[in-house]
Amino acid sequence: MCSYENLPNHELDHEVVIVMVPFLAQGHPNQLLQLACLISSSYDLPIYYVGSATHNRQVLVRANALNPLDIAIIHFHGHSTS
Repeated sequence: MCSYENLPNHELDHEVVIVMVPFLAQGHPNQLLQLACLISSSYDLPIYYVGSATHNRQVLVRANALNPLDIAIIHFHGHSTS
């Protein structure tokens, strides 16, 4: 859970934030990361990618065709599955 107190000041300036939560059983993590990169390269909006820590690492390993600068501004939040 994210509270406003934990956000950097530049993120409090936005009225819109994007939260992406992939449905892991259908293979959506890679497609959502591609969409997040497309949005991050086009708009100045904070993007949060929420998933398990293991799946987030797997998605980042497979993201070799995406622009590393687009990925760098996406905020990944991994939660424990145990």
